Amino acid sequence: MKAETIKNKLKRPENRKTVMDLGILLLLVTIAACIAYGVNGIYPFGSKSIARGDMVQQTIPAGMYYVWDVLHGKASPFFTWNSGLGMNISGAVSLGALFSPLNLFLYFSTRAYLYYFANILMILKMIAIAYAMYFYLRKYDMERMAYLAGAAVYAFGAASLVHFQIMLVMDVAFLLPLIMIGIDRLYENKGCLYFIIVFTLAMMVDVYTGCITLLFILLSSGIRTFVDSAKEKEEKKRWILRLGVSVLVSLLLSAVVVIPALRSIAEAPRSGDGDYLATYATALQAQWSSYEWSMVRRMCVNMALPFACIIGFFVIGDGQKGERRKYKGHMILTLLMLVSMIIPSVELLWHGGSRASWPVRFIYVVSFVLIDFAALLYQDHREKDKTQKEDVFRSLCIACVCLAAALIAGRVIYKAYAAYCGHSSYATLGDGFLCLVIEAVFAGLYLFILKSHKRKTAVLVLMCAQLVATSVICFATNKENATVFSSEYLEAANNAGKSVTTDIKDFERIKNTDYKIDHIDYALVMGQEAISNYWHVINPDLQPNFAALGYSINWTQLLDAGGTIFSDTLLHIQYDLSYRNLPESMYSLCENVEGYNGDQIGLYKNNLELPFAIGTDTYELSAGSDLFSTQNSLFSAITGSNETLIRDVTGELDTTDLTYETNVTGGRKVLYFYGTNNTDLQETITVNGQEVYIPNSDSSENTSYPVDFGNGLICLGSFENESVSVEFNGEADLSQLHIGWLDYDLLTGAVKEIQDQNPKITTLKQKNSGVKLKLDNVTKSNVFLPISYDKGWSCKVNGKKVEIGSIDGMLSVPVEQGSDNIVLKYHPSGRTPGLIISLITLLICVAGRYLFKKGIVKQDQKTEGVLGSIAYDIYGVVYALFIALLFIVPILCYLRQILVLIQS
Repeated sequence: MKAETIKNKLKRPENRKTVMDLGILLLLVTIAACIAYGVNGIYPFGSKSIARGDMVQQTIPAGMYYVWDVLHGKASPFFTWNSGLGMNISGAVSLGALFSPLNLFLYFSTRAYLYYFANILMILKMIAIAYAMYFYLRKYDMERMAYLAGAAVYAFGAASLVHFQIMLVMDVAFLLPLIMIGIDRLYENKGCLYFIIVFTLAMMVDVYTGCITLLFILLSSGIRTFVDSAKEKEEKKRWILRLGVSVLVSLLLSAVVVIPALRSIAEAPRSGDGDYLATYATALQAQWSSYEWSMVRRMCVNMALPFACIIGFFVIGDGQKGERRKYKGHMILTLLMLVSMIIPSVELLWHGGSRASWPVRFIYVVSFVLIDFAALLYQDHREKDKTQKEDVFRSLCIACVCLAAALIAGRVIYKAYAAYCGHSSYATLGDGFLCLVIEAVFAGLYLFILKSHKRKTAVLVLMCAQLVATSVICFATNKENATVFSSEYLEAANNAGKSVTTDIKDFERIKNTDYKIDHIDYALVMGQEAISNYWHVINPDLQPNFAALGYSINWTQLLDAGGTIFSDTLLHIQYDLSYRNLPESMYSLCENVEGYNGDQIGLYKNNLELPFAIGTDTYELSAGSDLFSTQNSLFSAITGSNETLIRDVTGELDTTDLTYETNVTGGRKVLYFYGTNNTDLQETITVNGQEVYIPNSDSSENTSYPVDFGNGLICLGSFENESVSVEFNGEADLSQLHIGWLDYDLLTGAVKEIQDQNPKITTLKQKNSGVKLKLDNVTKSNVFLPISYDKGWSCKVNGKKVEIGSIDGMLSVPVEQGSDNIVLKYHPSGRTPGLIISLITLLICVAGRYLFKKGIVKQDQKTEGVLGSIAYDIYGVVYALFIALLFIVPILCYLRQILVLIQS
């Protein structure tokens, strides 16, 4: 568009008003959020961070650091080398809304600044949410202040103030008003292209919230069709046909992203077994836990203004019954959404029947429905002001009063909240109680103003005070920050990444030895490669594969802690982060990097290095019966040696007092331990009188085994020509304890022999989702690659496709003797059919649009009528089942549970 055209458009009064409104919204959201930041000491007004809870370990590392790398062409959006030695992240990317258009704001930050930019990104997303709602509300005939108020209240809803820790809710809160603009256009027969584009984007951004939004589209469109609509039945049929076709096209267009995401999610360990009836039956028995109900109460933020508008009309208003009846559809929709928040089984079914913590993730829908209904009522019953010339001085005075009210509210609420948190009742009532009190107080004030004053300027002043008050409470840094969820660990990982000067190359992995930097996704933050990750949706074989090698696992997390110096060297883990000194016989200190609050963390280099590609005669190998035998079998497969790398000496433990004593001779040996005991039977270990520290999320000084971050192999020390005494203290019995000696000299010799005899690697190039290698002097039938095995890998050797094998969960590639060009590419399961479906759909849409536009194909009213009737009948049946399954059955079951409780 030419600059002159833009200039002419801005000269139009309505466009100038829109630009001014957007500027006011920007200032309103920014100032309100900044006041809340300021009183809480959050950057840039202090040293604290908005980051806490899942933001620390998941949302920011994946949704900001990794997305920053994707946006700058340094990483793939579907496959990552940073985690798990190469893994599919199609499902995790979708569930984390990594494709959100709001992530384009990351271009405003450097990578090193992202830790601090998280606070600014929060405000930018809230501004975008406000803008989206503003344009939706423009369909109503209201004064500008009402548009601004509705948009601001939506931006400061629970999707932003509570669910900001899982930012995906904010992203879909931004998209929902845009989707509903598209729904309105479909209903009014103004075209379907806009809706198709936005809803396709919503499904591609996050299939999880996309499905929740699809449920809302089904619910609201049915009410509009069967309850509210004044259209003739034939027109209703055409509207349903347009809606159905548009939704179907969107789903097909998004298949390229959605199908791989759904496949990945379905295969993840966290997912259920696919028994939907069992899931539904379980959901019907759901009950609120005290924690979940306290979270639901916290969701009640900034709903007071729309509630006041609705209550003012229906409860204390003077509208006649006949007049109220025309809002029947909105009343039903509002009631159903409130029921969805209150009845646990209905709430759970909105999430597909199960979820982990974070209830009412569809809160953005509840906020939208309330504001939309309030705007409709306000439009129909407001007292229209006489046309007045804009008074700049008056507007400035109102702005100053709003600012003063916001500042006063911020300071008063901050002090009141601090006093409340210090009271004994806070432990049981929590933030939810205070949020409800604030909502009740402000709802009463809004009702009084709306019913008593002709001018509504006071509403704007009051609203500014409320937005700040709720933001002060919700952004307070006293919540969700225990142990690994504290922002200090994110800051430590960020500092370490900034301060590293060592040139760490592709495929040179890093290890968080003791988790002094207590961050599971530290590799994403530092921009390095590691085993450790918390993508949450992972290949079900990853955890068993790494656990078999002695690395720790916890829930859906992979951790670096564990393994042996042999497995580390084989997996190309070349660098170790450690707060404590590592043995000079095994590691060399490269530099000290910065941690949190001045901590100095050592970056050590492994003294042993194996080639990235190792020739072997083994094509496949499965894990052994125990950790030591697995390591020994792997050593034999890689080296071809029959010698035992790790000698199990568990049988030499003194059965009386669980001690072990020996003299180390015959070269350097490394002592390893692992236990099969659980956390109810923890052990502490001392070696030569010194306690052994076990990696743990609670404390870097932990000495108990097992714990969340330390449940695999534990190195008890490196020894040569000295006496060793080991003592176990705890509840475990002898059968649960295992110790073994790794022959370091044997390993060193094996490494040297491999280096001398191994094929020469002349090319090694890492692609975003693949590898290119060129090997010369190949003498063995296979090549071992320290890359996690997955069925999605395809491989060509010298242009011929070969089948990849698995050696303890790593890749084994069959090769030819002599020279080999190896090309590995990763294709997520479902990507090819998804791509075909999306491309075919796109071609059909483009061709159809062209043919209709040129008049080659004309609209057939008769065919459209027949298809409309079919679509209408199908929709009616589906809608009846939907209402029954999502609302009627769960509500009846809930009432039955209440009756049983009353009778008992």
